[in-house]
Amino acid sequence: MDCTQQIEELNSRLTVSGQSYRVIERKNAAQVSVEYVGEFQQKTVIWQVDIGSIPVMLQERQVQDGRRQYIDIQQLDECHFQANVALNRNSIRDADILATMIMIRKYKRLSLGRHEYGDLIGA
Repeated sequence: MDCTQQIEELNSRLTVSGQSYRVIERKNAAQVSVEYVGEFQQKTVIWQVDIGSIPVMLQERQVQDGRRQYIDIQQLDECHFQANVALNRNSIRDADILATMIMIRKYKRLSLGRHEYGDLIGA
């Protein structure tokens, strides 16, 4: 299935469900994986986004220094992009998922790689 077909299929499933994203996996209260259709550098893509609390995301990715919220963007293939997002939250709620999607959609200069933002945690 080509990229356009994959995007159309996901859009169709989301429309039928009445949701703007699909939960792929909720590992625990502090971590969730979702997918949705969005833009990256003016191209329609499928976003696969792991959202978690800072401690959970840092432990899972074995990062030593992580005292800020961050987003880490990687291209998986022609139409799939992975975003790992660490938030200063104890648990990830639906509102946090929607806020993360809005942040990704509105960040005009979003690029590949890790981008930290916000205040230092515990400083």
